[in-house]
Amino acid sequence: MQYVLGVDIGGTFTDCVVVDEDGSLSLGKALSTPDDFAIGAIDAVRDAASNIGLRDEGELIRSARFFFHACTIGDNTLITRAGAKTALVTTKDLPTPF
Repeated sequence: MQYVLGVDIGGTFTDCVVVDEDGSLSLGKALSTPDDFAIGAIDAVRDAASNIGLRDEGELIRSARFFFHACTIGDNTLITRAGAKTALVTTKDLPTPF
């Protein structure tokens, strides 16, 4: 079985949505971990793996056809202007891939 995973890191919770080949949805949830957001992401994937009867998060990740990542905490930081000052500097106009 292959899966499509989506993980969203939020300010309080990190959510994982899993869609299997039949279109069935399963969810995983964990507390976000501001000191290292990756920990909360893996915890949410682990919860989702457990909810669909897999051995661990590694088995689910290895079975993933696609892994989508969203970062609500990043959006919130931009919207509230709470993060570090940053800039994007480009020097060459590249053609679009489409």
